[in-house]
Amino acid sequence: MRVFGYIFTFLLDCFPLTVSAQFDPVFLNSLGVQYMLGDGVPQNLEEAFHLFEQAAEQGYPLAENNLANCYYNGDGVKKDQSKALYWYERAAKKGNPTAQCSVGECYYFGNGVSRDLERAVYWFQKSADQNYAYAQFRLGLCYNKGHGVMRDTKRCLYWLEKSARQGFPKAQFEFGNCYANGFGVEKDMEKARYWWQRAANQGFDRAEEALK
Repeated sequence: MRVFGYIFTFLLDCFPLTVSAQFDPVFLNSLGVQYMLGDGVPQNLEEAFHLFEQAAEQGYPLAENNLANCYYNGDGVKKDQSKALYWYERAAKKGNPTAQCSVGECYYFGNGVSRDLERAVYWFQKSADQNYAYAQFRLGLCYNKGHGVMRDTKRCLYWLEKSARQGFPKAQFEFGNCYANGFGVEKDMEKARYWWQRAANQGFDRAEEALK
């Protein structure tokens, strides 16, 4: 009974409880997140999935991305990478940077679709241009390895640094490695340790090992 009261109070504060609100995609998605995380309600992945589905079918990009995550991870539904990609692409085409990066990863690794590195880079670029740190990191690695693009050390460093400065630990670690190895920059162990320390401060094990 106390749980119900908490839910009711929360929803009353955030949304007008009209009939139309019950079908509002923002409302449904927010409630789905609560059920997914067990935030103020008992965790229920199946209920979260159904709420995301209702909101996604109305074209709400955040819900489309969340629904894709459910299919991708098998949260509240049977894993299906093809369906995950379908919903990621719907959100990505509406400009959602998280979904754009996820589409890029699907094409990069061949999850739910044939592997296509050029298409992966296309979506990583779209997401990175919106300042999404993980996409910037992935794009930097593509330029480093020449995956889907011509190998380009300067662009690799550019995107790694942008991601690192946003606090993404993997990028901080790799950017530190660039200074440690003199990759595209003058070798500088002080700068290497600086970036490794920033990654280590976030609990990134490989950076902690590098500092030792």
